[in-house]
Amino acid sequence: MVLVALIFRAVAFEYRGKGDTDTWRARWDWAIALGSFFAAFGVGAALALTTTGLPLNANGDRVGGAFAWFSGYAVLGGLAVVGFSLLHALAFLALKTDGDIRHRARRWFVRLLPVLLLPLAGWALILQFLEGKPWTWAAVIVAVVAAAAAWFLARRGSEGRAFMAMGVFLLLGSASIFGAVFPVVLPSTLDPAFDLTVASASSSDYTLGLMSVVAAVGLPLVITYQAWTYWVFRRRVSASQIPAAHSFLPAIAVRAFTTKG
Repeated sequence: MVLVALIFRAVAFEYRGKGDTDTWRARWDWAIALGSFFAAFGVGAALALTTTGLPLNANGDRVGGAFAWFSGYAVLGGLAVVGFSLLHALAFLALKTDGDIRHRARRWFVRLLPVLLLPLAGWALILQFLEGKPWTWAAVIVAVVAAAAAWFLARRGSEGRAFMAMGVFLLLGSASIFGAVFPVVLPSTLDPAFDLTVASASSSDYTLGLMSVVAAVGLPLVITYQAWTYWVFRRRVSASQIPAAHSFLPAIAVRAFTTKG
């Protein structure tokens, strides 16, 4: 509780000194943007390494220095997730807003789609040439068709269908990537005999059974509240509905932070 109080006091001090200014908001915008970039890049790099490999020894332990994970494949995977996240965000922004923001988001979506999907397409194609199967090649082809459909639909102003097409692209693209290396879940760059597979890396039968029950109960709940959330916020938002800039702290918090002692 003391830590929470100190954090709130620090926020209040920052707010009283610099809050509600363009500079203050710009700094936090950059902080959020950079934090989001590195988070997405890290996830993409980790996922890429699960398909391209790490230096694992016979015990399944990673060897090498702190940056043994860093490779061109990790960078490619990081850029792939960053690019797709940005593109999908533009599609969602065009779908959920109206007015000038909607048109700008749709315009940038059309412009950037061929560029931002290149890292993900490259990742998928590399794995197809290395480990591809007939069905994963078919998934890649359909994913490319879905991306092209999203581009054409966005140009026509069909943001909802373009957003759905991007979802199809993500689903089939991911299936082609991870399906190509299946049943390996983490290859070893030292020796293929050291690869971690679905069988060697899985939990015990009891744990798998327990988690199956949890998933059977929890997954429908997650799908339900996500569907409810999308339904509640289904309408578009325009700039006219956004209130004027105001204090982000509740009145009671402002009173508490400005009280001496």
